[in-house]
Amino acid sequence: HRFWRYEGPAVDNVRRRLADLAPGLHPNFNAARYDAGGRITLHNDARSWTLEPHEVTNTDYPVGTQVFRKVAVICYLTQDWCKDYGGCLVDNLQRGPQQIVPEFNSLVCFLVPREHWVTEVQPVAPLRYTIFGW
Repeated sequence: HRFWRYEGPAVDNVRRRLADLAPGLHPNFNAARYDAGGRITLHNDARSWTLEPHEVTNTDYPVGTQVFRKVAVICYLTQDWCKDYGGCLVDNLQRGPQQIVPEFNSLVCFLVPREHWVTEVQPVAPLRYTIFGW
């Protein structure tokens, strides 16, 4: 994987709004920036973990709760992206890979686990920004 991840307070408002889409769950959202050469190799997003005190966001999920990723979410934030820039999500479907070109202000969601990757961002591409999570 090669991209920049940001987990700081500058994206807290967006994280809260995305979390409001599924109240009662335990979302985990981050911001990402892909520059030239940025990519993500084949993976399926499957993961589980036990909540630590700093991860508790509501009383439905106390410290020590085991949580699992169930739905992956990608919100595209870069305008005028084109396939030639790379940085496309490739969904590794049973009938063969399907490439999804990032579209500004759109949301892609899929059930986890699901094999996918992100193609390499080309040197001519602008910076590619997303909010992603589970």
